[in-house]
Amino acid sequence: MRTLTCLLLAACSTSTAPAPASWGPPDLDAAESCLKTRIWEARAEGWAMRSLQTRALAPGETWPQPLTIYDGVEYRVFACAEDHAADVELLVYTGDGKVAQREEGTGPQADLVVTTEGDAFLVVHARDVPAPVGVSVGLTYK
Repeated sequence: MRTLTCLLLAACSTSTAPAPASWGPPDLDAAESCLKTRIWEARAEGWAMRSLQTRALAPGETWPQPLTIYDGVEYRVFACAEDHAADVELLVYTGDGKVAQREEGTGPQADLVVTTEGDAFLVVHARDVPAPVGVSVGLTYK
């Protein structure tokens, strides 16, 4: 478990080009607004919100979050980044550090229905960004 924790908490180092001057600081409000819209749409399908978190992700940084999955409950993860962000990636790791699920979003949004059971980690990554970006993640259930 120690290896998994170290793996998840370490930032991946990637080489990126300098950020365009137009990027400015991370837009957390835009990421959260996008996510709230997606969660409201999911509510119409019977999904309820369990959590919503927003933060800035630096180039190459990962955002690990512990998940406890209860039997008999379906879970769906949504992620939104700023519009100019590249692909958002969601990964679910099992307690022993193996990738159980992966969703490589195409663009600044991704979603994943979690099929893993028990304790796990959700890892969020904004790929190919030259500067920090706002990212918002929501966990829903039904």
